[in-house]
Amino acid sequence: MFPRLRRDHSARMSSRVVEQPYINKLPQEVVESIIDLLANERGALKSCALVQRSWLSRARHHLHRELTIDCGNHVLPTPEYYSTGAAEHIRSLKLIAPPQPPVPGASDAKARTVWAIVPRFTALRSLTLIFSNWTAPGKSYEWLRPVTRHITHLNLVFASFVHAVDFFRFLAMFPELESLAMTNVSFGTAALTAIPPPPPHGLRELLVRGHIVPPDVTRAFALWLCQLPRLVVPQFSLKWEVGQPECLVPILDGLGPRLAHLELPLWSAQHVPSEVVKTALHSVTFTSHIPEIGASDVAEILAFLARVATNELRTLTYDVRTTGPLDRVDASALGDLDAVLCATPHTRFPNLETVRFRVPADVAEKLAKGLPRASRRRALVVDVVKHT
Repeated sequence: MFPRLRRDHSARMSSRVVEQPYINKLPQEVVESIIDLLANERGALKSCALVQRSWLSRARHHLHRELTIDCGNHVLPTPEYYSTGAAEHIRSLKLIAPPQPPVPGASDAKARTVWAIVPRFTALRSLTLIFSNWTAPGKSYEWLRPVTRHITHLNLVFASFVHAVDFFRFLAMFPELESLAMTNVSFGTAALTAIPPPPPHGLRELLVRGHIVPPDVTRAFALWLCQLPRLVVPQFSLKWEVGQPECLVPILDGLGPRLAHLELPLWSAQHVPSEVVKTALHSVTFTSHIPEIGASDVAEILAFLARVATNELRTLTYDVRTTGPLDRVDASALGDLDAVLCATPHTRFPNLETVRFRVPADVAEKLAKGLPRASRRRALVVDVVKHT
């Protein structure tokens, strides 16, 4: 009996010896990659850390990867609070109302504290700046340069710049930038005082909300965007939520054949002339806050599609952003849309794969009946939006 127990015990121990060293011998960069991958799955990350105790210290930091610093608070943490070891694990930083960077000889204690803290976050991937003002003399935005090296997502909310070229020089500090979101960005002057530096080579997404002041600055945006490389397969995505339709045309003109995905309010579609969109769009999304799908709405969609190149169109999305049930769904208008999109032979839309509606649940069945051709082609997709 005792020899058998010893054999079983030795077998279990040998299996542990085989498995445990394998985990311990994983390169540090592999462990860091696994932890990064599980960063948003806190339960899985905790489980891995409990199984492999050597991960505990690193996982503990990764559970706190997002940080918000509200500079409007009367009391801010001291720079020593964010030690270099802790700061390097922060991946997403939201900075609210940052003060103007300190001027030599000035005694602004809050500015000195904030700008002693911010440069410590050198491993950021996402940065949000809310109520930031970059209108001080000189290039005050240079204080951000230590943290911009690896940032891929930048969100500007209520930002101010002196000249348009200052804005483009500001963006040039983000070499790895892939996605730029702007909400209510204003400029002192719209005229370009110098040729803007080219956009980051990997920029693939632009989201614009609110207002752009002054509107003429979008002409400078056109000159800036036209410097993006032209890929064999267009990949750029533009999401437009601005109440100034005249601002959209220069940006579309600057993007030209680089544009693949366009999202815009339905009411602004009529302001896009056919000569502006110089690309075969892969997907178009129309958004509406009116709780109905009427004949005029469908007419706007069809008029837009008639003006632009659609031979590469793969996805058409109609997103009704309403907080309640729809008041009306025009079955006749849906039939017209179905006939144009999915007619046989469908010469204008040979690559159309998906007709997507984001609507409340009460109209999902009506859409299936109103778009029979799309349903038969299994192209119709209905995303049910819950009432809020």
